[in-house]
Amino acid sequence: MSSEDGFYVIRGIPREPGQPIPSRLEIDEWFRDEKMKKQVYLFIKALTFFQSMKFSDKLSYYSIAGIHGEPSKPTWDGVPREGEGPHDPESYYCAHTVSTFLTWHRVYLALYEQRIYEIMVDEIIEKDNNILPEQKDEYREAARTWRLPYWDYALNPKMANIAADQDVHIEFPNGEVHPVRNPMWQYKFDKEKTMGDDSLGDWALEEIGDPKDEFGYLAPNLCRGTSRHVYPFKESDDWKKGNANTLRVNELLPNPGDLLHVGNFKAGTIKDAIVRLTSPDQDIKENGSWATFATTRYSKNPDKSIKWMSLEQFHNSLHYMIGGSFYTNGPTGHMAHVPVAAFDPIFWHHHCFIDRVFAIWQTVHQDRIWFIDSKLDKDDRRSDSPLAPFHKNHEGEFFDSNDVRQWITLNYTYENLESVPDKKPERIIAGGSKYDPSEKRRTDMYRLINGKYGAVRRFFRNEANPPGIPEGSGPVRPQSVEDPEDPMKWMENDYVINVTYDKFGYRGGAPYVIFFYLGDIDESRGFEDQPNGAGAVYNFSAPFGPGTGRQCESCERDAEAGVLSCAQVPLTIPLYNKLKYANDGLDTFDPAGIADYLQKNLQCRIVGPDEKEIPRETMEPKFRAVVYGGRASHPPENEEPSVYEDYKDIYILPRAQPSEGPDDHAEYFSLTSV
Repeated sequence: MSSEDGFYVIRGIPREPGQPIPSRLEIDEWFRDEKMKKQVYLFIKALTFFQSMKFSDKLSYYSIAGIHGEPSKPTWDGVPREGEGPHDPESYYCAHTVSTFLTWHRVYLALYEQRIYEIMVDEIIEKDNNILPEQKDEYREAARTWRLPYWDYALNPKMANIAADQDVHIEFPNGEVHPVRNPMWQYKFDKEKTMGDDSLGDWALEEIGDPKDEFGYLAPNLCRGTSRHVYPFKESDDWKKGNANTLRVNELLPNPGDLLHVGNFKAGTIKDAIVRLTSPDQDIKENGSWATFATTRYSKNPDKSIKWMSLEQFHNSLHYMIGGSFYTNGPTGHMAHVPVAAFDPIFWHHHCFIDRVFAIWQTVHQDRIWFIDSKLDKDDRRSDSPLAPFHKNHEGEFFDSNDVRQWITLNYTYENLESVPDKKPERIIAGGSKYDPSEKRRTDMYRLINGKYGAVRRFFRNEANPPGIPEGSGPVRPQSVEDPEDPMKWMENDYVINVTYDKFGYRGGAPYVIFFYLGDIDESRGFEDQPNGAGAVYNFSAPFGPGTGRQCESCERDAEAGVLSCAQVPLTIPLYNKLKYANDGLDTFDPAGIADYLQKNLQCRIVGPDEKEIPRETMEPKFRAVVYGGRASHPPENEEPSVYEDYKDIYILPRAQPSEGPDDHAEYFSLTSV
């Protein structure tokens, strides 16, 4: 349909009744598959066309990427942004730190996928002279079965091959392979004009940063293309024209085999996070499971949980690794900045992987409750909150989360994944699921999870019983490790840091990183490049309010209400590294010994966009960090999930400046089990 024909309806790529639903494939596997060469050709050509469309066309790449943040003035599909007219107060675009984070982005991806398909069919197959008339049906079939590939950086921790270089080699319809400019490497807006040029009017990006301001960010309004890990405000023009530093991205993405990585926040690997995120919720009351999994939003819900590692937190960390730091002196990139992250073409494939993990979680937790609206904070979004600005029909109705609980309603799936059971949403929301999920279904899913992402559990199993040594012969361990009568006990100890922080607590919502260390900090090195680095939390945020060029009513409401965010840093691998290889006083893995070690060695630094340390006392008492110790069971069979349970808080990071006043969150951080 024309971009001017009323509401744009999102349905997903069309499918004839009875036809199987095509799967979204892993991007590297898809790119190298000989059978997918036609799809690759169509995709590269369609994305190039998409990015070349006029910025003001609501179906252009520029306009659709702008839904995520900037430009903030134009409406999309006739839906007012906040404060621009009478509309449902829940219909703002922003969907971060809320319970609809995952469902909003699910529809956003479907919009992007649908647009690329439409361009494949209407512009490339119909008008590309390279495709001969007798070839058109084959290419139509390739387009019909294409779905947006996901980028599995956990399985293969490097930039996707199709996005790694400035040029990409594709097979043309005549069978010849030629290099073409790669639209996946970067989005190129214009050769001369910047994305903040005055001629764009309301479509110009606002000035988020300024070269004259030491607090400046990337300054996307001064850029002509997207970047990954460039140095802004240098004499070189690279940061303005855009450049993608693939080598740096590959360095930052953690190696899944390097489980004892020393120095920086990568310890623990992305694979470990996926296993933790999808593990059975032993310590979660059903009422709290959805919001706890979906978002970093902290709730004072009395159902205390050890599972503070949300999928949103996981997602935030990858934005940081892929885009770059947000420091004034770089390196930085669009993916690290909320308002402009969606302009980087890799954004969509990153979020496609997040949606896949979301679908995996739904599959293994299909006996869990979806949304419990009555349990959510009053300013959080409900299951029926509109996912604006996305329309599901020509009458202008918005999608809500219930509409997209089953991802197949948008005509896509993932390999090895089926839809969740066809239950009425109101029964699930009001009363909870009473049905028993298929045991085979869950078993198959855990076989996939642990087979692909179970590196940590396999590592600890091998440490306990090295290959070739009979089960029960005892682990490889220092002689000083306690409890020789139960040599597996120490191996099952698991430690995490639970963190609360104020998303808007620094300069009106500016991003920052919370770094944790086990030992001294080398002042001659960067905060993220420390031998004693143990983990980090990235506050994926953007400043708003006067002087920032960005207004956000939902952000203002949350800030005024004192809404906090929460996150979790796995500490087991950094601690085990100290136990096995360091000589700094840790000689036991039991909770009492760990607590004593942490009291002497756990340090924290909070770092702002100017690469300067933020005094911790200015972020307290809303910033708190508590270490929990529990038990992690890693069965040898892939069909059985890892189980994390029986956690108790063993150590609270002392305040930087002790206060005699009341602690706003003392009732949560009291030394009790969860």
